[in-house]
Amino acid sequence: MAKKAKKRNFADTEMEVLVDEVESNQHRSFGSLSVGGITNKRKHSVWEHVTSAVNSVGSEERTVPEIKKKCRIARIIGDTALSGIIRDGDTDAFVPEQAGPSNTQTQGPECFLDGSYSIGTRHLSVKSGGSVTIPCYYNRKYTQQQKHWYSEIYKSSIYTNTTQKNVSVIDHPDQSLFTVTIRDLQDQNTGYYWCAVQNEEDKAVTKWYKITIQAAPDLSVMSSSVTVDEGGNISLQCLYTSTYKNKTKQWCRYKDKGCYTVGRSDTSQNASVKISDDGRGSLTVVMFRLMKSDSGWYYCHVGDLQVPVLLSVTGKTHVFPFDMFHFA
Repeated sequence: MAKKAKKRNFADTEMEVLVDEVESNQHRSFGSLSVGGITNKRKHSVWEHVTSAVNSVGSEERTVPEIKKKCRIARIIGDTALSGIIRDGDTDAFVPEQAGPSNTQTQGPECFLDGSYSIGTRHLSVKSGGSVTIPCYYNRKYTQQQKHWYSEIYKSSIYTNTTQKNVSVIDHPDQSLFTVTIRDLQDQNTGYYWCAVQNEEDKAVTKWYKITIQAAPDLSVMSSSVTVDEGGNISLQCLYTSTYKNKTKQWCRYKDKGCYTVGRSDTSQNASVKISDDGRGSLTVVMFRLMKSDSGWYYCHVGDLQVPVLLSVTGKTHVFPFDMFHFA
């Protein structure tokens, strides 16, 4: 009997479609925290849709079990968060290759293959004893719905406009986001968290976070909150360790996921933003002639790590000399 040929590894195009499809469907079926109203038939139908989308761009015919295994979702975030889409014991012949996160920088959800990350995960490195504020964006149609911050470590939620111990969760409906501030972070706080919004199917996960507490963070910023007068300029530094020296480096905006990348000079890069890397652990971002509309949440993105920064542009007009910042 002829031995069955081994399928090729997933191509980049297949991975992009897989990630996009899972992200776009997770709120509908994958992200519910309870099984009420979501049938196994519906779940399977969604998986078939995702599989079909992946097959439409690939040279191999993937199966539903292969697609599930590719992200290893059950092991990463458990069947509770996914409403039983993948059951315990769902072991198919397909075994995903062991690999680290792709070096391809995509704006949006990421699907890593080494079993240590989850779909849509943002990775934050925070100094031991320090604090972090995380923005959780949501669809405007959920403005009146209940939102919360969930800890996979403690299996508990903190709802918006609530402070518990070292965690504050505040809703900002005018901005379609809620912020989570965590103070005095310690080693035991390392783990997975997620932002969630109450919807017609109980709760939908909007974004996963993996927070790692380190004595010397792999990525940090000199200031996590910057205020400037309208018309002014800012300069800020993102500091990274030698481990990330050769990783792609970007400055991105949470709201529209637009990014500026070190080394890119095509016309899509805005001339009012300059980003440079000294190659010795410092990424410098300069933004010129800022307007009120530039206010909002941004993040330094180095490799698979991110660090949030809040930019506030006030109404007072103040223009710095244009040559205040010089680039070699």
